[in-house]
Amino acid sequence: MEDRKSVVRCFIEDMVSTGKTDQLSTVIADDYVDYYSNSSRRGPEVARTHIEAVRSTYPDLIVKVIEQYCDGDVVISTIRGTATHKGKWLNIEPTNKPIVIDGVNINRVVEGKIVSHSGFANTLEALLEIGALPGIGTS
Repeated sequence: MEDRKSVVRCFIEDMVSTGKTDQLSTVIADDYVDYYSNSSRRGPEVARTHIEAVRSTYPDLIVKVIEQYCDGDVVISTIRGTATHKGKWLNIEPTNKPIVIDGVNINRVVEGKIVSHSGFANTLEALLEIGALPGIGTS
């Protein structure tokens, strides 16, 4: 159980948070699928493409695991990402404003590697933080 959590934590904190994707094949299975991706492609390259896209918008992104739960081969992680909006996102030009995004990742880990990923992130909060929603603000 702890090994599965460690694999997911390594992926999130050591790879997503640093952008160092050269070791993805050590934690991502060849048949990995990301349910957020509209691609039929599988494997570490899908994870690499996603990480690079996110980091092009938020190059200083740091994601930390807050809590983890494991049930069989499923690891559920609550996460918090902090970053600065420095790249175009959803056709929104960079604002250089800081954001905080909370989310939940659901990963299946089989034989020491992540085989699937799904979950959610509170991107609405980030849109509010960068002022992308006219007439709506945080107080």
